[in-house]
Amino acid sequence: MVFFKGRDADVISAAFKDFLNLEEKKSKRPSLRQKLQHFRSILPMELDKERVREKKIDKEASL
Repeated sequence: MVFFKGRDADVISAAFKDFLNLEEKKSKRPSLRQKLQHFRSILPMELDKERVREKKIDKEASL
């Protein structure tokens, strides 16, 4: 519970609105764990592409 004086009502309501806006912005952002999971799923694909490029370069260099 929060107790405040009547003259402080405007200040408290403004602070509460700011807090709610901040929390709303946080909830819209994807979580760090979701971002990490996304990049973990992409990383093996990117590594495979680099390996294929390296193999092609090695074959061309040996000819």
